[in-house]
Amino acid sequence: MKRYNGLNGIRTIACLAIVLMHVKANLSYTVPGDLLSLIVGELGHLTILFMIISAFSMCCGYYEKIKNNVISPEEFYKRRFKKVLPFFSVLVLLDIVVEHSLASVIEGFADVTLMFGFLSRNMQVLGVAWFLGLIFIFYMIFPFFVYLFSNKKRAWFITLIAAIMNFVSTYYFDVGRINMFYSFIFFCVGGLIYLYKDDIIKILNKSRIVSFLLLLISIVIFFVMPKNEALFTIRILPMCIMLIAYAISFDSKVLDNKFTSFISSISLEIYLCHMVIFRIVEKLKLTHIVNNNLLSYIVTYIGVTIGAIMFSYIFKLIVKNISERRRKNESIISK
Repeated sequence: MKRYNGLNGIRTIACLAIVLMHVKANLSYTVPGDLLSLIVGELGHLTILFMIISAFSMCCGYYEKIKNNVISPEEFYKRRFKKVLPFFSVLVLLDIVVEHSLASVIEGFADVTLMFGFLSRNMQVLGVAWFLGLIFIFYMIFPFFVYLFSNKKRAWFITLIAAIMNFVSTYYFDVGRINMFYSFIFFCVGGLIYLYKDDIIKILNKSRIVSFLLLLISIVIFFVMPKNEALFTIRILPMCIMLIAYAISFDSKVLDNKFTSFISSISLEIYLCHMVIFRIVEKLKLTHIVNNNLLSYIVTYIGVTIGAIMFSYIFKLIVKNISERRRKNESIISK
């Protein structure tokens, strides 16, 4: 399987940008700067970019295996559960301990089932986990998704249906991105990028400069278009598509290096735990340790980011060591 390491940089940028937005949104004081507020306020929408990357990456890893029956459903779902459930369960338990209320226990139970994406409302326990709820629904339906995208003609038809679903979600059902009916279009776009990846790379490789200019134009369009919910999907898709297309088409030390590779490998964990770390920083009264709101924001962001990275990395090390010990024990027993 070919690896598109440039996506490491896109995941890293999106992950750190989302943390930047959430920290600002949850501070008890106002950070000065209209331009800063405008830009940072839009960064939370990069969860859409994560959806598209997730669909593309899942297709890279499993599309052919599922289509050709190389991997069993049991093995596929076992890998999905092992990837997200241990870390997420620990976070839910920590949040329940902090909140220690009946509501947190009930919502925590819903969270650890990984089925909460089917609920019609956002959860208060680890509210940012709505993204995981949506992603896990995509994991559940992925074999069906592979069937839907088994040829390009059907893939375009399904994407058209998904676009209509997105439209009526906004105008009639009044549901947003936490609902798969609304967000299925973004996973479909990730699937289309996978199906046309070779063509995309061939076209963009004709001129790196032109490709970069198109990327910049798509970013400008995202920020200058009216902030209208009806236009949101049209506004964000060109930028997301160009970011991914550029990342898979060109080698770049900015996007592919040791730092981005490291952050990308724990980007989901950082996303899931950063608000827990923020609440700890907040309870320790470290969100305003200097007499300047902007500097306090920067210090808080750095502290939360470093804390989230350390927590995620240490947890993955512990899980890795446990898995290695289990394999060794199984190997000894089998002998």
